[in-house]
Amino acid sequence: IDVTPWLPLLCDGASHTFEIRVAGLNDDGLGKASLSDSVGSSWIVTGKIFLFLGPQGSVTSGTPPRVDAGPPGFSITSQITNNSTGANETLQYATLYHRSISVTSTIKTSNGTTFPASWKQDFSFTNTNNISSQGFSQHTNQITKGSDLSSSGYTNDYELHLDVTSTFSTTPPNTISIYGTVSRDVITFAHVGPSIFPSPLQQFAPGPPNPRNLYLYARPGRPDPYPLIIPPTLPNFRGRYQWAGQAAGASYLSSPNRSSSSGEMNQ
Repeated sequence: IDVTPWLPLLCDGASHTFEIRVAGLNDDGLGKASLSDSVGSSWIVTGKIFLFLGPQGSVTSGTPPRVDAGPPGFSITSQITNNSTGANETLQYATLYHRSISVTSTIKTSNGTTFPASWKQDFSFTNTNNISSQGFSQHTNQITKGSDLSSSGYTNDYELHLDVTSTFSTTPPNTISIYGTVSRDVITFAHVGPSIFPSPLQQFAPGPPNPRNLYLYARPGRPDPYPLIIPPTLPNFRGRYQWAGQAAGASYLSSPNRSSSSGEMNQ
């Protein structure tokens, strides 16, 4: 989130609070939902605020930020199937979410320079759950998509994929088996502009037509960038494309005589 459009408010000399809130959903049972503050306690969230200061004694001012953001849109569907005895056998549950927000203001720096500032985001996710075998098996999949645009020149289009499975079974005499997997993919389609986060993969830097330079932070133990020459036959490109993924699995087996567990992870 680019908080630059909020600077006229943040620099008014008063105390301000940044809050990250975990919210649940109130399902009305008719395909709609609203945000709820009632959630479990096992949530740990954190955040960082990066501030870039001007000369000592200077004050940034401007027009108050204008926030255009409608209520978040939710769509919920669910389906239950029963077995031959009438008991619930499976549950399929899906949640769709979409939100757009735009913040604009005019910034006036201490030296009198005035410029417009804006930040826009379009964000959505689809979460599907499939609970089967009367709750002994569960599969959750979520796809998150977003697009960020800042007047500073920073843009970012991204996708996040999360897939989780778990299976629980019992067999006589008193044998318990648990197996679970989790995989996560982060895809950055187009990242253009400066980033405040140090990253092992920096964007393509603009350079002369021949040769063109790609600046990387890829040498172990060397935080300074070094140039990699790109052949002039390649098409011009500015920005970056990035993919990162992790996958893990674990199992547990318990019987009257012994128990064992194992796990593995790839990234």
